Amino acid sequence: MDLEFDYIICGGGASGLSIARGLCVDQYFSKKKILIIDPEFPKKIDDRTWCFWENEKSQWDDLTLYKWEKVIFKSPQINKIISLDPLRYKMLKSKSYYD
Repeated sequence: MDLEFDYIICGGGASGLSIARGLCVDQYFSKKKILIIDPEFPKKIDDRTWCFWENEKSQWDDLTLYKWEKVIFKSPQINKIISLDPLRYKMLKSKSYYD
């Protein structure tokens, strides 16, 4: 068994998997050996949500569970709908990302 790796990623959560994905889509790393160390990997539960702002379509759109294009501001004197354009606030659940 070969236990030598070019890169070791500690943690298979959002950050670790984001790094792993970035390495996997970069041709430079195509021949590199990458190890992900996580005591619960592969993860089988939805233990997190990930929310972020974007202003256009991205690699995460297929995993996005919800997105908001506007918000409502309410107070005793105000009830206003505000556009977030050009941004979108997006949320994905961790299980779909882990998978």
